[in-house]
Amino acid sequence: MKTHQEGENGQIIVILAIALVAILGITALALDGSLLLNDRRDDQSIADSAALASASAAVQILKDYSPNQFYCGSVLAINASTAALLAGKEFALSEGITLIQDGTENGISVTCGVKSYRTFLDIKITVSTTRETTFAKIIGRDELNTKVEATSRVFPKETLAFGNGIASLSNSCGSIGGITVTGTGSIDVVGAGIFANSCLTGSGTIDIVVDGGQISYFTAYSPPSSGSISPAPIKVNERLPLFTVPIPDCTKVPYYSSPVAVKSGGTIDPGNYSSIKLSGSDTLNMNPGLYCMTGDFTTTGQAHVIGQSVTIYFVSGSFDTAGTSIINIQAPNCENSLCGVPPAIRGILIYMAPSNNATIKFTGTSDSEFMGTIFAPGGSINVTGSGDLVTLNTQLIANKVDVSGTANISLNLNGAEIYQTPSSIQLLK
Repeated sequence: MKTHQEGENGQIIVILAIALVAILGITALALDGSLLLNDRRDDQSIADSAALASASAAVQILKDYSPNQFYCGSVLAINASTAALLAGKEFALSEGITLIQDGTENGISVTCGVKSYRTFLDIKITVSTTRETTFAKIIGRDELNTKVEATSRVFPKETLAFGNGIASLSNSCGSIGGITVTGTGSIDVVGAGIFANSCLTGSGTIDIVVDGGQISYFTAYSPPSSGSISPAPIKVNERLPLFTVPIPDCTKVPYYSSPVAVKSGGTIDPGNYSSIKLSGSDTLNMNPGLYCMTGDFTTTGQAHVIGQSVTIYFVSGSFDTAGTSIINIQAPNCENSLCGVPPAIRGILIYMAPSNNATIKFTGTSDSEFMGTIFAPGGSINVTGSGDLVTLNTQLIANKVDVSGTANISLNLNGAEIYQTPSSIQLLK
């Protein structure tokens, strides 16, 4: 006997009707959503390009100025920000979008900041689109919105150690790290600061004055027994970040297979040398370019070294000018064959390979002249002075730096040709 369930007749039609509405709603959102996704891709491309155009305009303003002229609130920072705003607006307008300064929907803003001792400009671009729906209206959605952002970061030209004239890189104190200043004279640092990634130690009756920077240490500070240090050293909570200099290519200069030893004066050309040893009244003239050393460079007595536009790179070996030697050497100050660049490096005077833990030791006299960055990332720098006034237009950067002497030593970086990294741009997401 069959039982008829007449009350269930037609239920499938109701289910299909409900399902059809759901399917239509999903289809509507998918169709309008795909159009909105395409808008979002276009907006992101415009935002990225506008951010890069703004950054490029800022870099053009910054490229011809020295690093110490750029800081938040400076005229240079304001001019670079203005150029970035104009360039970003102009590019967006060419794409049919009007950017409002500090706008929240379609906007552009420029902020200046400092992170890990690096000053930068951030240019933020915001682009939004509101799309009137076509299909999604059947489920009550009349509009769909999207908003994207792009931020470019501009770093100006920077010196090694970020504006410090004397910097120790080692995180350890004692014999392998820190800055030690001793003597009975004075040390003036002009146009730069002093930074110790570990300890700053003073002894004797030395006077230290920094003009155009600050004196910073990370681990500990021991003042000299007498004398003065101005401004007062500041304990910081962050060490200098890592930085590098490109390794010069010693295969680009002669004598790679058999380095030459120089034992007297004369004139030499760029090349690979096993040693350079001068004594007595020897006079050595160094033509512009790169000199790669696999041994020691030493002078004694009244030896005289003259070198314009030279980079001396120590694969191994040390640098030691003793006695009353007169040293007149300057780093390259241009980027062409007249300066030997490349393979010499503009602004680098003496450079020890990172694996070389030897010492750069020189005695400055009133007749000597050093100009350029002296960089020993794995070694030490020991500089002393004799005479009434010793002026060094150098930047001293090493694991450990010792400065001493009886003279008044002026480390003046104003106008000095020191190593600088070029301006750079990052696109942040």
